[in-house]
Amino acid sequence: GKVTHKFLTVYAVADTAAAEQFLIDHAESKAARQRCEILKTMLAASQELTREQLVNEHKLSASSLETLVKAKLVGEDKRRVTRDPFENIDVIPDRPLEPTPEQAAALEKIYAMMDDPAFGKHTALLHGITGSGKTEVYLQAIGRALEQGKEAIVLVPEISLTPQTVRRFRARFGDLVCVLHSRLTEGERFDEWSKVSDGMVKIAVGARSALFAPFRRLGLIIVDEEHEHSYKQSE
Repeated sequence: GKVTHKFLTVYAVADTAAAEQFLIDHAESKAARQRCEILKTMLAASQELTREQLVNEHKLSASSLETLVKAKLVGEDKRRVTRDPFENIDVIPDRPLEPTPEQAAALEKIYAMMDDPAFGKHTALLHGITGSGKTEVYLQAIGRALEQGKEAIVLVPEISLTPQTVRRFRARFGDLVCVLHSRLTEGERFDEWSKVSDGMVKIAVGARSALFAPFRRLGLIIVDEEHEHSYKQSE
């Protein structure tokens, strides 16, 4: 079927004074016990609650919740939520490192191309063995693109697109990063593309299909391990 946005319904007390009066009026009523418990739980909560929280965590009645909504003692609100492929990835924020002389030399050339639209060449090949610090160069170049009000795409071979890879970019740029690859569910893929289209993110990390992410002010494309055969079309 067609994939659409995911929505979550949340509940909160609609009228605090009326809810407190209901609790006073029905303090001894067995028939209203569940409704009273729902109102007490909501009044004690510092945030809105979902049906799942009320029914599964607090063991309260869904039918009593609906009764309170109909009585306008409880209000309901539908919120659009995103299916988060990063949900199980722990990220510790980091900051740019002081570049090594080699990294600084590479960044100087990359910045020159990014800063001057009239610069003759706009492609650079970055050499470096695994662990030589290429990723930090990528990260600082992306930072420059963001400073310029632009966006970036980072292409990574599918086999290298691990949670650890994504974590590096999320650690530096947080929620400005989305991920696009074949292992996402249809719903996750829909939401990640929607984030790009709606301007909620500025960086897409993914396999070669991420090249088509609908950014409006694309300033930088990084192709990691560009010799990898997975970038090539074989047929």
